[in-house]
Formats: sequence, structure tokens, C-alpha cells
Amino acid sequence: MKSNIIGLSILLIATLTYAFDKTISVLDFELTDTTIKINDVQEKIRTQSIQPLLAQALTKLGYKIIPVDHQLQNKANQGVGYIQSHPDVVAELGRKIGVDYVIVGRLHKPSYLFAYIIARVIDVKQTKLIARHVVEAKGRSMQATQKSIPNLAMKIVQTIQN
Repeated sequence: MKSNIIGLSILLIATLTYAFDKTISVLDFELTDTTIKINDVQEKIRTQSIQPLLAQALTKLGYKIIPVDHQLQNKANQGVGYIQSHPDVVAELGRKIGVDYVIVGRLHKPSYLFAYIIARVIDVKQTKLIARHVVEAKGRSMQATQKSIPNLAMKIVQTIQN
């Protein structure tokens, strides 16, 4: 038991030491709702909550989060889904704001019962997508989304550390 605690403490210190050197920007998430109910205000609010929740979770894990001006993000995004499939554009945005990684994502809602939170990790220096992470949020509630974010943050951290 004691050795487990010591091992976890060493891992946490190593993670935090590594994290302090890395900067991340988390862009606003997009909503892809394929259910019948179009323009659901609650889903828009839920989607808007993901960016600050993820930024907060990554901050707690020791990463420095650099905010992105909404006008700059909107200028880079030429339409719904554009920056999702153009890591070169995202990397250029990352260079403008001086970060190592940019997270772009969407809330994909194929059903009323669950939604997928999808995050793409773009390495700015390499100008490429290095990972695509998906977590499931079961239920329509904000709590379902909030419970999924720490898992997503850990997946992102594991990608960045490798």
C-alpha cells in the first residue's frame, strides 16, 4: 500500500513537471445533432459548456491553457466542421497564439440516450493530428457531460506525454 502511494506520488510529480512545459488551447466545441429535435437550446448550452470544463480539467492536471480569441477562431473556421478536418489550419491558429497543442472537438448526438464527446489533438509543431479521443456521455443532462470530461482530459494528457 505504502509503495503504491509513493509510486503514484512520483508519477504525479513527473506528470506535473512535464505538464508545466506544455501549453494548450481548447477551441469551442461544435454540435452535431442528428436527432429529430433541431435547434435544441439545452444541447447548445451543453455543447458550450465542454470547452471551459475541459480547459479546467487540463489545468488541474498541470497544463497551461491559453485562451483563443473567438474572432480568431471564427476566422479560421470557414464553416461547420471545417477545422475538424483541417489540422493545418488549426496548427496555424496555434502558432499565432503560441501554443504547443490545440484541441478541437464536437459533441455528436446520434440519440436522445447518449452523446459522444469527440476531441482531436493537434500538434502545432508537427502540423498534424496526433489523436482523436471519444468519450460517451450517457443521458441528456449536463451532469452526464461533466462526468465524461475528466476521462477525456486524461486521454488527452496521455497522448501529449507519449
